[in-house]
Amino acid sequence: MKRTLSIILSLAMTLSIFLAYTAFAEEADATSAASEVYDETMEEATTTSVTTTSVPVPVIAEGAETYTVVPGDMLWKIARASSLTLDEIIALNPQIVNANLIYPGQVIIIKAATPAEEPAEEVVAPDTVSAPYYMGLGQVQNMRTRHFAFNIVTCAAVFDSAGKIISINWDILEVASDDPAEFPFPASTETFDAANATVQAWETKRELGDDYGMANSATTGNEWYIQAEYYADLFEGMTVDEVVAWTDKHLNATGDLIKPDTEDADEQAKLAAMTEEEKAELADVITSATMALRDDHGDFIGALVKAWENKTAL
Repeated sequence: MKRTLSIILSLAMTLSIFLAYTAFAEEADATSAASEVYDETMEEATTTSVTTTSVPVPVIAEGAETYTVVPGDMLWKIARASSLTLDEIIALNPQIVNANLIYPGQVIIIKAATPAEEPAEEVVAPDTVSAPYYMGLGQVQNMRTRHFAFNIVTCAAVFDSAGKIISINWDILEVASDDPAEFPFPASTETFDAANATVQAWETKRELGDDYGMANSATTGNEWYIQAEYYADLFEGMTVDEVVAWTDKHLNATGDLIKPDTEDADEQAKLAAMTEEEKAELADVITSATMALRDDHGDFIGALVKAWENKTAL
């Protein structure tokens, strides 16, 4: 009897222990399952926090090149792949405050926009001038029979497409001597090298300037270069043919301007053929310039004609 009771008590204790263990195991499983749910929830919350973080967006100018960050990117790698230094890519992206912290989906500028070219300023030609323009160089040489001398007249002129003169620049080299033994070399030791018989310095009338001395004998009191510039201004706006026609009408046989008080019959006939307006213009010209335009001192009109014949487009 006692033995039977002992067995029953032992079985009851074993069953009690088993039931207690089972309850503990179930409680442990329940606790473990809750932890997993919590951890997953936290992980999801962390991911959501990262992807929804407000990332500064750069101001992207039109024409700039950009790159969108993907997981695993680092700024220095993006810089290297874009042929930039880390400092250069940071300079392009001032919105990045920490070079070690970039986010997937973040837009990064990797090349600045090329500055737009300023439109070229339109050059508007004067109303009286139309492009294209032409420039010509003409030269006429002649000997002076009255002296041991020669002259070389040079004319540089600019014309518009209609052939009208925009500008004229005349100059003349005059080499003269009253002594045939000196011609064509001046006697001054400052300009003549007897050892090799070469001229050291010949100066044109424009180069001589006021030293040429024409003002002392001219009725206008103007030096040669001033008179030459007066004629250039007078002919501006004319064609070469119109200049030739003007000189044919206003010059005498020796290339000088016809004087209003002339006693020469041919010159008087030319004056009579002029209108009152043309006579007034001639009188006005004589007060400023009296130099010959076409005589043995130099053919300035001939040089202008050659400049027109030799013109090339600018």
